[in-house]
Amino acid sequence: LLSAGAAAGVSAGFNAPLSGVFFALEVVQQSLPALTIPSQRTTNSTNSGIVQEMQVQQDYFSSGSTSITAILLSSVLSALVAQVYLAESLVLSVPLYELKTPLVELPMYVLLGVVSGVVAGVFTALAQFFKAFFDGQAGPVEVQESMASLPKWSKPIIGGLICGAIGAAFPQIL
Repeated sequence: LLSAGAAAGVSAGFNAPLSGVFFALEVVQQSLPALTIPSQRTTNSTNSGIVQEMQVQQDYFSSGSTSITAILLSSVLSALVAQVYLAESLVLSVPLYELKTPLVELPMYVLLGVVSGVVAGVFTALAQFFKAFFDGQAGPVEVQESMASLPKWSKPIIGGLICGAIGAAFPQIL
């Protein structure tokens, strides 16, 4: 259903049903995690119980005709509904833009690209650090021990409280 919704959104937003299908199959389906399905208990020759687990990869589900059919139908129907209600206009319209002074603007865009790349790298490093921090694998030893001892359900609450405090201190970022 997640892939079908993504296909429908891209299809309706850009009036491109095939792009919605390919986006859902290549990006969304590939990012879904593998499923672990426990099988029934079996006993070996020493009569001790062994639980065998079978890894079912997401590729199996994404290549099934049922999920591809749902993705195709949601993409085509959302494009059809968008065309009926919006006619030929797009949901996301890009205004016309032209370079006024290319010798000034193009180097600024290159600089913007470099700065954006650095910011993306810092963001990725911070996201990895905070994941390790909340897993109890980063930071001072006392903090690592306390974070490792917290139950899993409390960690999103802590993160939400921190985000709420930042939002209260800086409401313009909300």
